[in-house]
Amino acid sequence: SKNQIDFNQKWLSFPKVIKTRNEMNIITALDDAVPDDTHIFVANSMPIRDMDNLFTGNHTQRIYANRGANGIDGVISSALGMSAVIKQRSVLLTGDLTLFHDMNGLMMAKNYQLPLDIIVINNNGGGIFSFLPQAGAPKYFEQLFGTPLNINIKKIADLYDIDYHQLNVPEALSQILQTTSKTTRLIEYKSDRQRNRDDHREILEMLK
Repeated sequence: SKNQIDFNQKWLSFPKVIKTRNEMNIITALDDAVPDDTHIFVANSMPIRDMDNLFTGNHTQRIYANRGANGIDGVISSALGMSAVIKQRSVLLTGDLTLFHDMNGLMMAKNYQLPLDIIVINNNGGGIFSFLPQAGAPKYFEQLFGTPLNINIKKIADLYDIDYHQLNVPEALSQILQTTSKTTRLIEYKSDRQRNRDDHREILEMLK
């Protein structure tokens, strides 16, 4: 940003603006909902980037992720492995495409009753690709990059005998997470890729 006198005010108002921005607000809602020293596993693609850019840091959390050469494969299993070792309630933040790629990992959740809350941001495909130039090619973008799955998250939960919750607004996340549970839960938040891309662009413009 340019060295403007009002930049400080823009920066201070940033968290309030995020709370009005649909998918982006999941990050701040998560920070508000969990106690200090919660173990949070963050999936690749949009979740890890939003966590890096938007996590307020109001609470001290323990953040985990698969990075380096790892893509979205194996995230569910990695998060469940983390949960098995630390033996306390933990959180996974992921997207629907990442969930699909390692869906069979949920069998471990069923067999071992692991205390993990899996928050699934369901934007029906790969949200990060909406930020690429290829998004301007509607003839092939959805088939090759957007890759909409149209999967039913609740049916996935039913398949593995996992508790399911639908999150209608990010602010309701706290109520779900504070409800006592000793097993894995799937928490679905439905989002829109186009709106999320527009929200990110608007926020960047505000901070210029």
